[in-house]
Amino acid sequence: MMTQPMTQQTPFAPEQQFETHQQMNRFEKLEFLQHTVTRDQSGSELLHDMIGWMSEDDFNEFYDYYCQLHDICRDYNELNTRYGE
Repeated sequence: MMTQPMTQQTPFAPEQQFETHQQMNRFEKLEFLQHTVTRDQSGSELLHDMIGWMSEDDFNEFYDYYCQLHDICRDYNELNTRYGE
């Protein structure tokens, strides 16, 4: 099954400096996705509850996989590098 790239992320001003995804905890990563990705809200509660049961290593592996699968930037720096001016 082929997925379409998700291009609904919005870059931030280039002068803003943010943490990289390696420095963010799971809640900061979820907040990043909630602020930058336009998506259907129907599964967000289930996803939020599900990741609460994962270990940090499992969550980080899931986060990298999810972002790669849906062509989503993993942090603000990557978002600005890809879509910023």
